[in-house]
Amino acid sequence: MTNKCLFLLISLIYLPFVLSAQDLYSQLPYFLQQMSQPEQFYCDPHYNERGEAVKYTIGGILQIEYTYDDNKRPVKKNLYVGDTYDGSWGLNAETSYSYSEDRLTEVNVMAKKGSFSLMDSVYNIVYSHNDKKNIDTLRVSSADASTHNGIIRPISDKIIVNYLNRWGQPDSSYTFYANISNEKPLKTFYTYDKQGRCTKSEIFASDWNGYEKVGWLTVKYDKNKTTYSQTDIHTRFKENFVEGEDPEEDYEVNYLYEIAYDDKGRITHQYFRRGDMVMLEAHLSYDSRGRTIVDKRRIEIPEAIQRHVDLVEYTIGYEGDHQLAAYYIRKEDEKNTIKTRETDIIYNAANLPETVIVTRYDDDDGLFNEANRFEYKYNEKGQLTNEATFRKNEPDGVFENHTREIYDYDIYGNIIKEEKYYHYPEGWKGEEYKLYEYDDKKRLIYTESFEWEYATANHKGKWGNNYKTYAEYDNNGRITLLKNYNWDKWDKKWRGHTSYSKVFDQAGNMIEKTVYKWNRENGQWTNDTKSEYENVGNSKKSTRFQWLSKGETWQPVRSTQVIEESENNKESIVSEWDRDANRLLITSHEKWYVVDDSLKVEEKFYQDYDTKELKASRKYIGFTRKYEDSTLRHLDVTYTWHDQKKDWVGKSKYLRWYDGKVKKEASARYDSITGSWVNKKMLFDERTMYIWKDDKWLPYKKEEIEYDNDYNRTHYISLWNWQEEDWKRYHYYQKSPDGNYTYYYSIDNETGIWLLKFRRKLRDFYADGEYYNEATGEWSTDRVGATINYGKLVHFSVD
Repeated sequence: MTNKCLFLLISLIYLPFVLSAQDLYSQLPYFLQQMSQPEQFYCDPHYNERGEAVKYTIGGILQIEYTYDDNKRPVKKNLYVGDTYDGSWGLNAETSYSYSEDRLTEVNVMAKKGSFSLMDSVYNIVYSHNDKKNIDTLRVSSADASTHNGIIRPISDKIIVNYLNRWGQPDSSYTFYANISNEKPLKTFYTYDKQGRCTKSEIFASDWNGYEKVGWLTVKYDKNKTTYSQTDIHTRFKENFVEGEDPEEDYEVNYLYEIAYDDKGRITHQYFRRGDMVMLEAHLSYDSRGRTIVDKRRIEIPEAIQRHVDLVEYTIGYEGDHQLAAYYIRKEDEKNTIKTRETDIIYNAANLPETVIVTRYDDDDGLFNEANRFEYKYNEKGQLTNEATFRKNEPDGVFENHTREIYDYDIYGNIIKEEKYYHYPEGWKGEEYKLYEYDDKKRLIYTESFEWEYATANHKGKWGNNYKTYAEYDNNGRITLLKNYNWDKWDKKWRGHTSYSKVFDQAGNMIEKTVYKWNRENGQWTNDTKSEYENVGNSKKSTRFQWLSKGETWQPVRSTQVIEESENNKESIVSEWDRDANRLLITSHEKWYVVDDSLKVEEKFYQDYDTKELKASRKYIGFTRKYEDSTLRHLDVTYTWHDQKKDWVGKSKYLRWYDGKVKKEASARYDSITGSWVNKKMLFDERTMYIWKDDKWLPYKKEEIEYDNDYNRTHYISLWNWQEEDWKRYHYYQKSPDGNYTYYYSIDNETGIWLLKFRRKLRDFYADGEYYNEATGEWSTDRVGATINYGKLVHFSVD
């Protein structure tokens, strides 16, 4: 299996971490977003004698291990990524679950590979419950850490509020995003059967027109089988290449999931279809020893993340203590699958892999490429102590030394030493050496890494200093001090690299963070920057300071204060240090408030560069209101401050409304000479636009869709002809019969003949465009340009 295949498979499993919220919604069903165990839909489960799925795998590519408490609740989840070259497992991320009074209270994911400091959190979910209101609140926040291969990335902070029914299940939920003030982008309603099982969920997204339904999920429970059917309504840019325009259209995507179980509750069949494409199909069984047999797992790679492979298949079976597996891929535009790898794993009495033989085949022709052998040894606690790898020497077929790794642990099971060596023709050479120390609470307080130094001409070497880290904690396990050092090879001494300290209050809120820098002259840490945080009543304030070495004092640099009286009444004040005034001066002040319970107002003030005084800048007024005739209107008005008039003057106005049938909108600009609003343009319905001219509304542009007898669609774009006072078509486009291309035509004004101009093939994340050369009758990409934004075509042009 190639590294490219590895990325594809892991991308399938970890879409919730790779994609943004918008991308995720278009790739996976909504209910999977809220699940902490998406692997049960994509991996092969392995059960213990209690019937718990303690491990999920995708062949030798990915492994997820669970640890449960006495109540069969997960308390720990480890994610391992298999190295496709040497077959070793690397701990990629660790998830811990915390509970209180039978409720899940926190989920914390830690990066374990690619980040030297093992304390960095990838993301954190905190659950809180309000008994009086029967509400669960989930706050999802992320940190800066990410794994070495980018599989897990920070996600946007968001808050999910579940309104629970009398059985403690979500009756409805709202999703708040931290970067969208007072907005509710998504809300969901749930339906349950008499057994308390969810049978339906309906998802609504916020829009200027209020909330509109964007998807629904139905769940059907049969004996030993569960079926999930979901429909998502998406909005995308219509296939229109007219510059400066971005009309939209809605389309549906249907999903179907099926999971079948045996009489012991073990998964035997998995099926996932997106539209007409079967994305996943797996057939599983279990032998008399409870081992999982993969009769076949077939994974269709989504086009959005394809590299050069579009299908992965593998089978896993057993012969005695041997596990035998075969892996296949199908390349893009090819019909047959090609075997890429075989594995033979021998397990010891404790069911731990003792010997592994991996045979690889070339991706292009399926011929033998190479073979490797791996041998493992464990201590009495089942912890890995030795790992040796061998490479097969062709053509004599002898396995020769390749790598060797040694691990040591303390009496509590914490790893305290790692050694890794590579074998060369002249002998063994060191590759990596690490030491770890812990406090009495098993918290990592010291790590040190060494690198191999060559000493003599015969290439014998020794371990030399490389880097080290110290950490201190408070009584609640929070890091209060961290120091990183690098070894200076020239001066033969340790030099500081990064360091910081944190102070927390009794509630666990960070109230101070100080960052230090290394002074090369005296070899000591010195102050660099500091941030202080205050939370008093409805006010939150953060102040950043810079250390002045001459005066040995902290000087404020920037302060941000947010005062929130209510959801609709708050203000933000930003202050920056002014050298002339020798103090913090307000540089921006923004206010949000509501007038007459309807008009939402935002006022912005900025510091005048010359006078240093706060000056009014811009004001926004808007409302969303439903009238007695059931029309819903949304108004946005922008004002700018006029210094001479000492008052706000209009700039732009935008009105949108929905009369129950079509959306309508109008815009206007402010005429500073007459002091009045002037209409600009109005869209009376979804496909006809009018402009304001000669004190009246005149038609400007129209879009029309026509179908033939086979229901093939042609999209026309017309402009109003002022002389003939009639509509005149000048562009149209239609899809090819195979659905692979959209062809664009323009009319020749002199002859009135429609001419083929170009075609394009729009994929999820990029566009292919080709210009049609009438003289040669050939397609070319030389004169075509495309602008793609989050997978949507924003502009397409021909030079």
